[in-house]
Amino acid sequence: MKEVEVIRPVRGRPKTGEQPISYLFSAVACGAIIGCLASATGSLLIVVVAALVVPLMIWKPFLGLTGMLLLVPFEELTKFGFSFTLVKVIGAATFIFWFFQTIFKRQKIKTDLFLWVALLFLAWSSCSLLWTVDRDNGIDAILTIIQLVLFYLMSCNLIDSDKKLRAVMGSYIIGATIAAIIAILGVYEAGFATRASVSSTQDPNHFACAISVGLILAIYLTCTCRGYQRFLYSASGFLLALGLLLSGSRGTWLAVLASIVAAGLYTKSRIFKITLFAAILIVVLLFNSVIINAMPPLIAERIVSIAVLGDRGCGRLDIWMVGLEMVKENWLTGVGIYGFPTAYNDYLLKSYNGIKDRDVMLDAHNSFLCLLAELGLLGLLLYSMFWLVSWKYTGRLPGDPEKTLGICMLVYLFFASLTGTEYKMKFFWVGLLIINKLSLFRARLLNR
Repeated sequence: MKEVEVIRPVRGRPKTGEQPISYLFSAVACGAIIGCLASATGSLLIVVVAALVVPLMIWKPFLGLTGMLLLVPFEELTKFGFSFTLVKVIGAATFIFWFFQTIFKRQKIKTDLFLWVALLFLAWSSCSLLWTVDRDNGIDAILTIIQLVLFYLMSCNLIDSDKKLRAVMGSYIIGATIAAIIAILGVYEAGFATRASVSSTQDPNHFACAISVGLILAIYLTCTCRGYQRFLYSASGFLLALGLLLSGSRGTWLAVLASIVAAGLYTKSRIFKITLFAAILIVVLLFNSVIINAMPPLIAERIVSIAVLGDRGCGRLDIWMVGLEMVKENWLTGVGIYGFPTAYNDYLLKSYNGIKDRDVMLDAHNSFLCLLAELGLLGLLLYSMFWLVSWKYTGRLPGDPEKTLGICMLVYLFFASLTGTEYKMKFFWVGLLIINKLSLFRARLLNR
């Protein structure tokens, strides 16, 4: 991992005038955040919680990072004001505290190859605003990508040990488990007539993708931990698997199944093989007629429809046909960032008659097709480099169970990206971040 020097380190103890400056900034930042939350929410409870939590984040920004990852799986429940969520607020505050601590302490900012590729991707996406067909939503998309890149940069520097990496994994698993419990209870109260998600504003497919990252991490920690921790992670894995099943997300089911098969083909660990064999056995049993008949009708119908594709993949095949028409005329530069839904309306009329009556302003439901249509060949190349760099990092892992985790996570995220535009989702970056950091720490251990 490369390091970018912000200010040259100063030997010896800091001058007496430097500490008051940092304390003054911390006090001002603390007051500003609490004041903004008070004006935005009008909730005394949130203000009190902020008054207790923000000083801890100033003292240890890593605590802010773990808190942010804890909330990611059920971010929709933390919304307040206009498009604000606690995840965004905590993330922004943590980044500010970390950045200014880095300056005041005259430390170095660490970077890696993945981050530089992400910056190139951000730069090309920003350039596409010059010709995008939907400038307003394009600007929103750029702001989202900026947040994700800054999140990755901050995480690279705050996660500086294997112990902290495990703490990050644990925080995400806890958040995903909480989200799964909320979703399971919601489905139960609805009489199993709806698909699982933490709220009506959350797409069940996004919910399934987010908790599946936690499921993979829970299986990994189950195989590497001992005692009560193994039991807790096993219980979390069961709840996450149940939440995934009740989500009814067929694309995520297939992505998880592909990751299980890939891990089973590679791993040599007996515990991993037993766990993966049990998972595959459960999947096979799901297609048993007796079990299907005992399941909620909505979930049973979606399981059976995987092999039939009577709804053409919930319309995805039709959307992809329109996307190919879009690519034919815009293969070099694309229609601009977040231009796919708007351009879809025009190219819908140029497609074959069978899909002219479909809905308009549809998402691409495929990250590769989406970026090829929006950002052209260069955008697709930069996105492909995400995978190549992460695969390179995975190749550096010494073996079981770390390398199995890397392969499992990469295969899962890859197949999930084939049925959704996941590159703008936080769980996508969390998964790749964990692989890249795990590779760094294992490489350090080998070099000792």
